[in-house]
Amino acid sequence: MKRSWIVLILSTVLLTLALSSCGFSGKRWYKMTPEERGAYFVEKMTKELDLTPDQVTKLEKLKVEFLANQSTHFQGRQAHHQAIMDQFRSDRIDIEQLKAQMQEHHLGQGQRMDFMLEKLQEFHLILTPDQRNKLADHMLERSNWGHGHGHGGGFGHGPGNGFCGGGMW
Repeated sequence: MKRSWIVLILSTVLLTLALSSCGFSGKRWYKMTPEERGAYFVEKMTKELDLTPDQVTKLEKLKVEFLANQSTHFQGRQAHHQAIMDQFRSDRIDIEQLKAQMQEHHLGQGQRMDFMLEKLQEFHLILTPDQRNKLADHMLERSNWGHGHGHGGGFGHGPGNGFCGGGMW
């Protein structure tokens, strides 16, 4: 259970970082395809963290692996949702079948968490200590923005607009 929370927190931090990078960059983040989001993220990381060509190559490889995993996850999630809808539309809900589907779903979540942790570690190893510190400072800044002001951290809004609109800060 503790591991699940750690993975959830790390995934949230990475997602916050990724979403904060969209800002006001022409096309809104939620309207981008996964491929566009990945390309945008690599472009912004390259620019803002001053990645070397070798680092960019490694980040591109991670992006391809992540997109492939997300595609597989999306297909499984749609099948899971359809099974639940089929149960709900039927005359009677089969609790045992739903439990089995939920167990399968939870198993998939564990596999995705393992994958995310592995990719997070690979991403961490790509960066220099200075780049990691710069990124960590930005993530901390983004996670604290808006607290005590009646709104949350916001994605792409507020000070600096994430990685967009004139720079990372």
